[in-house]
Amino acid sequence: MGGAKTEWMEVQERGWSAPETFVCADCVEDPYLKELIKGAVCANTCDYCDRHDITGIATSAEVVIQAIYDAVHTYYCEPAAGGVPYEHGFVIKPIGIDHVLYNLGFDGHPDFVQAVVDAEVNGDHFVPAADGYWAGSHPHEVLSFGWRSFVHTVKHETRFHFSEGPQADVMSPYEIDVREVLPAIAFRLRPLIRNLAAGTQVYRARVRRRGQAWQPTAKEMGAPPKEVASAGRMNPAGIPYLYTAFERSTARLEAGITGRTSHTVFIATFLLSAPLQVIDLTLLPAVPSLFDLANKEAREQALFIRAFVDAISVPVTKDGSEHIDYVPTQVICEYLAQIFEPTPGTRLGGLIYPSTLQAGGKNLVVFPEDRYVGSYQGVIFAGAGK
Repeated sequence: MGGAKTEWMEVQERGWSAPETFVCADCVEDPYLKELIKGAVCANTCDYCDRHDITGIATSAEVVIQAIYDAVHTYYCEPAAGGVPYEHGFVIKPIGIDHVLYNLGFDGHPDFVQAVVDAEVNGDHFVPAADGYWAGSHPHEVLSFGWRSFVHTVKHETRFHFSEGPQADVMSPYEIDVREVLPAIAFRLRPLIRNLAAGTQVYRARVRRRGQAWQPTAKEMGAPPKEVASAGRMNPAGIPYLYTAFERSTARLEAGITGRTSHTVFIATFLLSAPLQVIDLTLLPAVPSLFDLANKEAREQALFIRAFVDAISVPVTKDGSEHIDYVPTQVICEYLAQIFEPTPGTRLGGLIYPSTLQAGGKNLVVFPEDRYVGSYQGVIFAGAGK
């Protein structure tokens, strides 16, 4: 077999053919692709923007185009190769490589973008795919769908027995059983575990209205008694958690104080007498580039964590149905508080989560250490003032 024919077959198999040109980091927008170019420079001149330097600034276009098409074939496939059903046409309308590149967020110098488009050799028809399969889902999509199914189940189908019952005989590899959602989420939250140092200060605000005479003591400024504890975003009714904030201003907003008021507002200071192990939902991981396939697993992890935090942070309208909207986060918090073990034999102390009322504000909810007496893992009342 001739060398030319062998090369042609290789090109057809991989789906692209790169020009014999050189491209610099200024001609791509994606940070990963920029670093890829900088790490493989072998030319002094860029053939696309004509930039020139006495030191190397550009690499072979083939290096960059390979990374781009590796991503294309990870997230898209040709309809026939991916098994898309055909009946008077494919059931999913294929799109061209230019639209694929746009969807992947690829951009750069117009001439290099066109070179990437022109590199495609197999017909310019693509559909979204995972693992080469048109009906597949990427891991973060599987988990996000599982969370949505869990939310629907505990809100509208069964609240207390979702973890029981027979498992489905046949499940797609792109599905997760509702009973596995909580441990799957907890596992993926492990990288967000951190220790709050002893001596950390947090704040809790409470409003004393006209006609009331209570004083800002530890009892009054702490979590409410079990008998009167209403349902919150994190805690079920009758099971009080201690809600605090890291900033005094955030504590005021969380207590419903948005401006001047004729009521008396007390702000209590609490101290941690010992380190507190928490999951910090404000430590959102960076999302690796879509073109950085070596870190695809980390990308999937980051995408899910960010989507999950967004989902549980959505403001809830106080229209009388909030007790239903709170259920999913209450269930997962109870799982994290009572079942999840950060390390063998230990329990999680609480969660740090972003305030929905103050940009950049952070809240700390502390789980009860002893539910019978209502103690909260070394949280000490340190006084209160107006």
